[in-house]
Amino acid sequence: MPFRVAILTVSDTAFNKGDEYDLSGPLLRQKVAQNPDYALADSAIVPDEIDAIQAKVREWTERKGADKVDWLITSGGTGFGERDVTPQALSAHISPLPALLQYLTTFFLSKTPRAVLSRTVVGLYDRTLVLCLPGSKKACQEGWEAMTDGAMTSVIAHGLKQLQGGSGEDIHPPRESVKQSNATSHTASAGLDRVSDTALPGYPSESSGCGHHHDERNDHNHGHSHHRHHKHHHVHHPREAKSKDPSTAVSDRLRKSPFPMISLKEALALVDANSNPLPAEEVRTSHRLRNYVLAEDVFAATDLPATMTTNVDGYAVEADAFNNAIRQVESSSGLVVQVVKAGDRHTEKEKERVQVVRINTGGPLPAGTDSVIMVEDTELVSGSEDGQETEIRVLMSDIPRGDNVRQPGSDAKRGEKVLDKSTVIGSGGGEVGLLGFVGKRQVTVHRRPVVAILSTGNELVELERSSSATSTSNASWTGVIDTNRPSLQATLEGLGYDVVDVGIAEDTMDLQENALRKGMSAADIIITTGGTSMGEADLLKPLIEHRLGGTIHFGRVAMKPGKPTTFATIPAADPTQAPKLVFALPGNPASALVTFYLFVIPALRGLGGWPASRRHLPRVGVEIDCDMKLDPREEFHRVIVSVGHRPGALIAMTTGGQRSSRVASLCGANGLVHLPSLRKDGVTHVKKGEIAQAVMIGEIRGQ
Repeated sequence: MPFRVAILTVSDTAFNKGDEYDLSGPLLRQKVAQNPDYALADSAIVPDEIDAIQAKVREWTERKGADKVDWLITSGGTGFGERDVTPQALSAHISPLPALLQYLTTFFLSKTPRAVLSRTVVGLYDRTLVLCLPGSKKACQEGWEAMTDGAMTSVIAHGLKQLQGGSGEDIHPPRESVKQSNATSHTASAGLDRVSDTALPGYPSESSGCGHHHDERNDHNHGHSHHRHHKHHHVHHPREAKSKDPSTAVSDRLRKSPFPMISLKEALALVDANSNPLPAEEVRTSHRLRNYVLAEDVFAATDLPATMTTNVDGYAVEADAFNNAIRQVESSSGLVVQVVKAGDRHTEKEKERVQVVRINTGGPLPAGTDSVIMVEDTELVSGSEDGQETEIRVLMSDIPRGDNVRQPGSDAKRGEKVLDKSTVIGSGGGEVGLLGFVGKRQVTVHRRPVVAILSTGNELVELERSSSATSTSNASWTGVIDTNRPSLQATLEGLGYDVVDVGIAEDTMDLQENALRKGMSAADIIITTGGTSMGEADLLKPLIEHRLGGTIHFGRVAMKPGKPTTFATIPAADPTQAPKLVFALPGNPASALVTFYLFVIPALRGLGGWPASRRHLPRVGVEIDCDMKLDPREEFHRVIVSVGHRPGALIAMTTGGQRSSRVASLCGANGLVHLPSLRKDGVTHVKKGEIAQAVMIGEIRGQ
């Protein structure tokens, strides 16, 4: 059965002007048609826009069964132009294939020196091979040749068979005419093994800016096992463990972390790549929908409003008849009319009188009326004994037809889309109100993740169990009060998430394993604090790798605070379910909360189906109120952001000492000023009055 290939042309010109401007797409389709090993699964043209590229790639790679796309080739958008965004669109979503990329780069450079200016991308998007080529016909011709001619014929076929779920052993060896050594074959085959996560061409690792050089021996500690689609999950194959075997002696422990120090940008990309929407579910429309994300488009079932209704409190009339009556009045003081209720109009006794019908805001217009006079444009003339209005004087000299009236369908037409799929249902009430307005009693949303929280450490005690002793002597030392769990639980529940409190686990493998398994059985994300550094009691990394079969995607980040932050995935007990996400945050309270805002919130939003553009907390430009010293690592300085005296200005006031154990540095903070790493040009501070970027973790204060 031939492998299925999809061709995606990325070009503003071809998208806007038509297929005749697409030069590379037809060439690649022709190549597929001429090769019996491949079949065209689909083709399309999209503009040079990140969202458009990602949407089409997602659509094609989500196909299953007979419609599965085995190989996706894009052409265009890999240069240095302002609109060349194909690598940006896909870099965070594919698992790179560095050996295959090296082979392609060498091949292209043998053809033309200009190949150094092309940001070729090759990797795996879930179970689909993705190759991003330049937009020229020549480059696409050479790219196809490099992948399908000679020795690479069997190598690529071997890899594609594995992506289909087979062993690849049924692929025939290269033709006898092809001369290839065993060593060359082994090197080429390694191109489809996800053993490293080096930076893409044109996107050097940021860690070099912090003085930490890339160590490719440790590359396979991150960027792997991206379980993207929850309808069908693949078998989880954990990487070789890098942490120390916990059964060995303390004296044999590692003296340096085996986990590479990666940049903040790389770490965030790994979190994004592994935080995919949970399955959809149908829930009842109510106030509890806050922070859920729609998994369906919502349409109006009927015209809204269904009939003519009034915008105001007042009196319904037929405009033409009423205006005629006004013109016949000789007095300039206004027309006096009779007030009736709907259904009481035009009685035989008073049918000669001019009548108006009392009506309240939102009510349907009575039959025979088409306009509404506001209460404010009338005066009371007389009333009944029971307090009802009987006569009013109209102060208007003319009333336009349709005045103060909402026409049928003016808010929404029947069948009109009123809310898009992926809409976040906010806490402001607008989305919930609209769902109720269109009569949507049940709505399909992405399941909101449940979060388990766990603290680790022999030294920790619960607040209610702590001693009131104040002596600092060892004899009376009674432990450290655990502030992390209460802080995290308050934050999570304030954001609308359900929280499972697993408690405190002492520093033994069995106790921490039991606690983690308990959290995994009840939650989608497990947040732990403590136990992530290099001490003999720091057991979380070995536990995740050696006992739970998990994959540690990163174990150190070049940032301050939060260097030992660890992110891992652990296979679920049910292999059809998505892996559990584990965030092992530092034990120092400020570090724990800062890393929670930077890493955990995007993961929570990703699992909950939030669009990629809204997963990370917003950033704003702020004017800092004091000099802030730069560190070799990127730093997040806790501040209070408030409205300045100048229009549009935001002022960031430091919360004082930024030591990671200083809980007070986050008390009242609503922003994190993102300070760059120490610059090589000698700049050591961001000066008072300069503008810096701040991650907003709370509401901006007024003056």
